[in-house]
Amino acid sequence: MGLRDTLSFYNNCCFFCIPLNIGVVILGVLGVICGGYQAIDGIITKQSTIGPSEIEARVISTTFIITNICYFVASMLAIYGGIKRVRLALFPYLLIVAIYILAAVVIAILMLTDNVDNHLSASVDEDTYWVPAAILLTVSLLNFHFWLVVYAFQEELGERSGSPTYDAV
Repeated sequence: MGLRDTLSFYNNCCFFCIPLNIGVVILGVLGVICGGYQAIDGIITKQSTIGPSEIEARVISTTFIITNICYFVASMLAIYGGIKRVRLALFPYLLIVAIYILAAVVIAILMLTDNVDNHLSASVDEDTYWVPAAILLTVSLLNFHFWLVVYAFQEELGERSGSPTYDAV
């Protein structure tokens, strides 16, 4: 029993009854734009990353750039998978977005429990951590819906090709 059997909303549409493959392509295009912009922005501003030491600042900046390049590539593969209906091309997107969602939720929880190092956000008052935490959690919920859309399309492709669907990706 898969997602499409459980939640009929994901049977053939997303974004107000746009077909799943078109929704996947739209998500891929948005991912290419966002991932590409953030990677380029990270490369340009790499020297001005705020951190307690130059080494930590470079590690944080480099991690940010690599993550966005991976997101860019995964989004390109999602576009390809949505257009050509290639199931395997959707897996990198599902993996990267799942990792992003988990990381965002962990960071939000750390913010809410005041376990965030003050040197990473020295200009932010400790009482205002709930605002970025709420934004992170809201974005994570939205991304979870988008992840389910891509997963439903992957399930649909599996049903059409006759290959087994996965209980968990």
